[in-house]
Amino acid sequence: MNENYIEIPLIGEKEKSYKNGDTYKGSFVNGKREGKGIYIYSNGDKYEGDFKRGKKDGEGKYTYFNGNIYEGSWVEDEKSGKGTYYFLNRNDMEELREKDIKTICNIYKGNFLDGKFEGKGVVTFKSGDKYEGDFHDDKKDGYGIYYFNDGKIFEGFFSQDNFEGEGTMTYPDKSKMTGIYHNSTPIGIHSKSYPDGKIEEIKFNWNNR
Repeated sequence: MNENYIEIPLIGEKEKSYKNGDTYKGSFVNGKREGKGIYIYSNGDKYEGDFKRGKKDGEGKYTYFNGNIYEGSWVEDEKSGKGTYYFLNRNDMEELREKDIKTICNIYKGNFLDGKFEGKGVVTFKSGDKYEGDFHDDKKDGYGIYYFNDGKIFEGFFSQDNFEGEGTMTYPDKSKMTGIYHNSTPIGIHSKSYPDGKIEEIKFNWNNR
C-alpha cells in the first residue's frame, strides 16, 4: 500500500457493500453507520431504522428472510424496550406467499431485553389463544392470564411456558377450579365451584394425567 495513502472516513449519505455480502445505504459519521439507514444482510434479512456508532440503536424495523417482522426499540444491536414481533408457525410458510404476514401470524406486543421477550407482554396466537402477563427469557414466566380459543381461561402462575404453582381455570359454563399445577398438570386437591353455588373437592395425582 502506498505509504502516502490516507483512508478518508465515510461521512453523510452513502452506500457501502461489505465483504460478507451485506449492503448498507444511509448516513455515516466518522466512518460508522449513524442516523437513519437500511442494512440488507446477505441471507435476505433487512433492517430499516436508527443506527448509533455502527449498531442498530433507536427505533427500527427488522424483516427476517422467513417473513417474521420486529418493529420497535433497539439497543446496541439487540431488541430492547417496547416492540411488536410478528412471527409465523413453521407450517405457515407456504401460506405467507399469498397473504400479508400480519394477517396469519402470532403477534407479541410488549417488552424486550437483549433480543428476547422480557417483562410484561401480550401474545395473540393465530389459533385464537391469547396470553397476557409476565415473560422471562422468551417464555411465559411469572403471573399471567391465558385465554383458550374454546372459552377456557387460566389465571395464575407460569414457569417455562407451563402452568406452575397456584392457578384458577374458568370454564365456558362459568365453573371454576382452583389449585396447584405442575408442568401444566393439576396436582393435589383442587376446589371446583359452580354457578349455582355448589362447591366440590377434586383430588389429582400423577395417575390422573
